[in-house]
Amino acid sequence: MIKLNFNSIIVYAFLIGNSFILYSQDRNTFSKGIYQKVDDFKKMTSTDTITTFRIKIGNDTISNRFYRVRDNKRLRKPFAFYDGEHLYVNLKKMIKNFLK
Repeated sequence: MIKLNFNSIIVYAFLIGNSFILYSQDRNTFSKGIYQKVDDFKKMTSTDTITTFRIKIGNDTISNRFYRVRDNKRLRKPFAFYDGEHLYVNLKKMIKNFLK
């Protein structure tokens, strides 16, 4: 069994995240929308293509916050967002699913 420390997990998450982003930029096969679960993301089929969302930069100027345009409610649960140009993946959920 492989024993991972926190730094190893961060490095693996960074590498996996970059591979997803590079793959999406090269192939451009992701559909615009919200990906609720990892399985939806792997299948490249967005769960919600109707909801429009906007992005705000967090107080730490590194993280992004996603809000539904209709009622300005923050979207916290989805695994990933794709606005047609950039792919945003929830790092906490990526690490959680990586360790399964």
